[in-house]
Amino acid sequence: MWIGKKENIRDSRKIFWKNLQEVVKQKQYELQPLIAVDKLTTFYSQAILSDGIIEAETEDNRIWHIEMKSLFEDIDKFHSSGGYFCEFPAASLTEISRIINRKYQTLAYYGFNKSELLAFMQLNRPAGIDRMVPIGHTADFSLNWDGYDLIRTLSRICEIDAR
Repeated sequence: MWIGKKENIRDSRKIFWKNLQEVVKQKQYELQPLIAVDKLTTFYSQAILSDGIIEAETEDNRIWHIEMKSLFEDIDKFHSSGGYFCEFPAASLTEISRIINRKYQTLAYYGFNKSELLAFMQLNRPAGIDRMVPIGHTADFSLNWDGYDLIRTLSRICEIDAR
């Protein structure tokens, strides 16, 4: 989701996608044929079964970004690995609360501070989202995982009553 004024979103999208494309090129990401077919199949399904697509861009098939006309509840049906992104311009972060379900564990963000994210969680109380991390840190490991304290969850305590 892109949040902000239309012209800022337009400019930010250009900068973001250009820089991400450069990172992918530098890392020499090798696109597997199966993933390329999966992206195309996902795109066609999304174009037919969703409320529609405004624009789909891909420079070299490594990254697809799909701008959607609307944010619909079953968007998670159109998930593809290997660089397939759905985009939606929104007025506020609150707009995503209606699509979040238990399938959503991590919210990756950029440009929000802790108080804004905390206010979003307190106001909307989404069914999913166990953690919020900056973009680039979604695979980082912590002792709190998917909403559980791993030490307490995986620890066994033998209690001895010595009366």
